[in-house]
Amino acid sequence: MKKFLVLILGLLLMGSGAYFVVEGDLFMLNEVTIDTDLGIKESEILAYSQLSRRTNLLLMDAAESSRQLSTHPLIREATLTKDYPRGIRVSYTLREGLLAVFYKNKFIIVDDEATALYVNQNQEGLVGLYGLDIQGFNLGYPLNAKEAELLKSAIILVRMLQISDFPFDPSLHIEKGHLYLQISRDYKVNFGNGENPEERFNTFNTIYRELSKDGVNHGIIDVSIDGAPVFRPFN
Repeated sequence: MKKFLVLILGLLLMGSGAYFVVEGDLFMLNEVTIDTDLGIKESEILAYSQLSRRTNLLLMDAAESSRQLSTHPLIREATLTKDYPRGIRVSYTLREGLLAVFYKNKFIIVDDEATALYVNQNQEGLVGLYGLDIQGFNLGYPLNAKEAELLKSAIILVRMLQISDFPFDPSLHIEKGHLYLQISRDYKVNFGNGENPEERFNTFNTIYRELSKDGVNHGIIDVSIDGAPVFRPFN
């Protein structure tokens, strides 16, 4: 009987100890250290990580919290680690807007993976893409576009424009299944169906600079057929 009572007492002590550890404040999240503070609010970080000030670090899955935080539309990659006894450390990298896709009188700002970051009233200084048939979108996920290959090509063209020194503010347009670069009102480039964008860009670059030497500033540079570029001046 005595041994039985000792056993019961031991179990009660273990249970109360476990309850104290799990439900007490000893390992309760109280401090959030953001190693790379790039503007995301702490409240957003906790919400997307599915954490709160009542989270017990012993029960927290840091890998899962990191994965959840990475679903934030503006975050490309996130790492969250425990900082015992009552803290967590957070580091993350942001997605950067690259292209402004026109949609229903607004612009969807996307990154180099066509991930929708946010919606804005203006282009924010980014190259605009017009005429894309968007089937739907969710922030934090790639655009669902009918002309997916043309969207990929548009992103590549923008990246190449960024490292060039052209003296114009371009825009991109999709017309009848072809991707056009608008240099000015009377000057544009036909990149065709989106295939081989790097090669076609280099061809355009060579032709544009040669035409510029002759003072040409209007017409259509057509590089839609690989190996057979054409320049057609406007009448």
